[in-house]
Amino acid sequence: MFSMNASRPGLRPVATLALCAAAAAYGLTSNQVQALAGAGDTLWLATATGVDFAIDTTDTTPQWWSQEAAEPWALAFGEGRALACVAVDNQRTVSTSTFFTFDHRSRAPATVTLAFQHPSYASLADTLIPQLVCYSAARGPGAWWLAYYEGGLVRWDSAGGPATAFVPGVPRAAAQSTAFPTAAVRDSLRTPRTRAVFVAADRSGGDTVTLWVATPARIWRFSPADTTWDTLANAFDDPGLSLVEHIAVYADQATRPARLYGVSAVRRSGRDTVNCLFKYESGEWVYVFGKDAGQSAVRGAAFAPGGYVYAADSTGLSLYVDTAAGPPVRIADPAHFRARMMAATQDVAWEVMRVNDVLATVESDSTIQLWIATSEGLFYARGERPGALVTTPFKFTKRSPPVKAGLAQTYAYPGILNESLADRRVYFAYNLSEAARVTIRIYDWNMDLVKVAVNNERREAGKNRESQRSSDRARDWWDGTNQTGRTVAPGVYYYRITTDKGGRAFGKIVVALSR
Repeated sequence: MFSMNASRPGLRPVATLALCAAAAAYGLTSNQVQALAGAGDTLWLATATGVDFAIDTTDTTPQWWSQEAAEPWALAFGEGRALACVAVDNQRTVSTSTFFTFDHRSRAPATVTLAFQHPSYASLADTLIPQLVCYSAARGPGAWWLAYYEGGLVRWDSAGGPATAFVPGVPRAAAQSTAFPTAAVRDSLRTPRTRAVFVAADRSGGDTVTLWVATPARIWRFSPADTTWDTLANAFDDPGLSLVEHIAVYADQATRPARLYGVSAVRRSGRDTVNCLFKYESGEWVYVFGKDAGQSAVRGAAFAPGGYVYAADSTGLSLYVDTAAGPPVRIADPAHFRARMMAATQDVAWEVMRVNDVLATVESDSTIQLWIATSEGLFYARGERPGALVTTPFKFTKRSPPVKAGLAQTYAYPGILNESLADRRVYFAYNLSEAARVTIRIYDWNMDLVKVAVNNERREAGKNRESQRSSDRARDWWDGTNQTGRTVAPGVYYYRITTDKGGRAFGKIVVALSR
């Protein structure tokens, strides 16, 4: 254990470096993929139960590695390093954030804790305990930049360097002598102008890096070189829109200079509040996506060379091209991408699937790798040419844990056979400790035989390193019909798997098909 000296009184990062058990995984930590980060051939995922990464995403089947954790608050990648905020603990006199970090050059994982000492809160009511939560992070030259709600913008070298807090809008010279957080600084950090909720690093200027920081009331431009702040106007090109709060800010670094985009909650005249994607141009925010019929709140944005902009909302993905002044032009709607996703898999409950994030990583001068994070798994395409608008199915990956051998563990997936499944099938997953002939029978609630789905077919022992399964997806399935081919009544059904070597297993299936 070692302590890092803070360049600002009262802000004390304490780090404990420990090698994490990041180990090869057979799938993802969770099918609920929340956020994406990466560049080139490196991809990081934040899921509902941890973080996952692939070191070489150009492989046909990339090797996934994982770190189990609580749902990460923030995820970032840059300069060959990754960071995920995996735990937050706010108390009266100290707030701590636990980060999982990974250095790809040395292959060194670590867990590090950043602690904020705030004794000025000790005498206040519990309701005024600061909400020091890291909602977003970005990699700048030699350090991480963390957007802390009620904590400002924090520069932190997780390897042992100093940690420094900057208050949005306050020059460093004026704030440097102030211990963090005195009453004055504490109160300033509790205003919508200074609560940092999102940070993006803009490297389009070559050696000069600019940070864009979103607070609920303002979008700020911060210069790490001289610690100065500038703010952007809150004007909208649509006079019927008024700002409720800024949520995120993105720099399209595929352009020179970088075009700036933001996600903001706006109120429409006499109507409700919606989260929209905007482009900043000529002193105002130009509407792109989010307020039109059928669109839901923007969940993320990604950029590709040539002025291409991907906008994700919870229901799908849209593609725009931005090559001139004014709003970008949409060239592909969610139906285009949904068709490619549906062609990739039948394992998704489409009526409840949600898109959570999108990422484009540069593959060559003319191609990208496109990644789509959803509540059901990860969709992706390599060699993607945004302007080509191909109809090629995406590839799809989801959590595929190894199945215990000897029929000690079996699955029927999806567990509910319903109308949303394009092929109306439920598949069986199992693993044999030795080669055998397999039979799968389906029974109703009264344990009367409904159908023999698989009849005495040979399956090998589960030696496939990627899945540890003996089951054959092409043959081990049931389509909700009986022996005569008629669809069974909705309800609960049971499957029994037996082998000629004496193995047996039992499980349940719910059928919700119309007869």
